[in-house]
Amino acid sequence: MYLARPGSAAERPVRRLAGFAAVRAEPGRRAAARIEVAPRALAHWPVEERRWPAERGVFTVLVGPSCGEVPMAAAVEVVRAPAPDPGAAAR
Repeated sequence: MYLARPGSAAERPVRRLAGFAAVRAEPGRRAAARIEVAPRALAHWPVEERRWPAERGVFTVLVGPSCGEVPMAAAVEVVRAPAPDPGAAAR
């Protein structure tokens, strides 16, 4: 699963890996996977702030077998920043 943030105020890659799961399905069958996105996946590191602020706004969630093949997409709006990760500064 990849996240994209079109129109971001921060410099970000076009899409970045936000999580993954491995599933197997026989041809013609379906498989389900649950992928949780860590709050830090919505954040960026502005050097002058020395912290991981999350950016509010619309993110695009892209799902597929690779970054070049993402047949599923959905928009998700971040309306408030997730709680800060107290250990993030130490990483």
